[in-house]
Amino acid sequence: MSRLSLARALAVSAAAMVGLLGTLPSALADSPSFVISWDAHSSECPDEAYVRQAIEQLLAGDGSAAPHVEAHASVAYVAGAQWQVHLTTVRDGATGERVFESSSCRSLADATALIVALTIDPQRVAANRGAATSASASASASTPTPT
Repeated sequence: MSRLSLARALAVSAAAMVGLLGTLPSALADSPSFVISWDAHSSECPDEAYVRQAIEQLLAGDGSAAPHVEAHASVAYVAGAQWQVHLTTVRDGATGERVFESSSCRSLADATALIVALTIDPQRVAANRGAATSASASASASTPTPT
């Protein structure tokens, strides 16, 4: 194959790839703004999918220009009937670490999800939490109280 033919073949291949990439569904084109690893080796703790879904719910809505965050949470049972999480986050090269405890592993999973979501986009979390608070307030206002 001559150099000219090889160059044409590469150009056609490149054009085809660009065309294919342009047809990807938006769900596939948008990469997740976070990676989470949740190490909790107990049946009393939610799994990693639970934490991931909680983060996604907190970040629901417009996903424009969210920074990429990597998080690692390690759960341990400590003395005094307490669960403990050691959470490390990395955002734009900056590392954060937190250690917190609770008597419930699920509450630690929820707290971890909230911290990771706030690390990614605090305004979106606030908007979603505000909408959830408004919806629950209007639901309880329309529910008749027994007398």
